[in-house]
Amino acid sequence: MKGTYTVNVFPKPWGGPGYGENAKNRLGRSAALGDVDGDGRNELLIAAPDAGGAKGAETDTGRLYILSGSGLPKELSLPDDARVYYGMGAGDELGSEVFGRTPLAVADLNRDGASEIVVAAPLGDGPQDRRRDCGKAYILFMKR
Repeated sequence: MKGTYTVNVFPKPWGGPGYGENAKNRLGRSAALGDVDGDGRNELLIAAPDAGGAKGAETDTGRLYILSGSGLPKELSLPDDARVYYGMGAGDELGSEVFGRTPLAVADLNRDGASEIVVAAPLGDGPQDRRRDCGKAYILFMKR
């Protein structure tokens, strides 16, 4: 599904829900915090493992949204207000947990002051899609 959609981050004083683009995106199935741009503020990472690919044609590639740590508005629009990373293929489910374990980790692996992101796509099909559901893991090296 193309276009933008609204996520209500904190619509009420006590916080509130965020909504995926459609009924099967599973936005928020996994989330993490980390300073991925090295500015001293944590960014919010939210996965939607059943969201479609960048062109909207592939299903269940999964998406990872990175929201700025410089202060979140009460309402934001995804993907416009976030950096977006997509799974590589249909059915990969980037950001989907496995057996209740988080598929997201944030740490400064190369000691450059900006945290890298490790994100799993548990149903990825491996090199040239020849290993059905073997899983993939991505390390996103972030720059200051």
